[in-house]
Amino acid sequence: MNRPDLPDRMLVGIVGAAALAVVRPIEARFAGTIASTAPSPAHQVTLDLAEDAASCFTMEPPAYRVHAWTPETGVISHTAFVGRYAGPYPFHDNGRLID
Repeated sequence: MNRPDLPDRMLVGIVGAAALAVVRPIEARFAGTIASTAPSPAHQVTLDLAEDAASCFTMEPPAYRVHAWTPETGVISHTAFVGRYAGPYPFHDNGRLID
């Protein structure tokens, strides 16, 4: 597709697909691109790949995704877990790596 309003270095087209309300984080190749579902901010569908798996949920930590776009990188997605967790802890102390 030709878009004169965009710089030449930008490609216009489908770069991925996202779905809502699947309640389990999943990534897969689909239609020549990447399809991605986000984790749930509540419970998660239980991960069981058996064909006869029961339809059930698990109280895994809730999470969400943040998608950031810049011209230099395109889309970068981050997953964050909801809740209070210990940390953050530094990797370095006085310029030296903490082992």
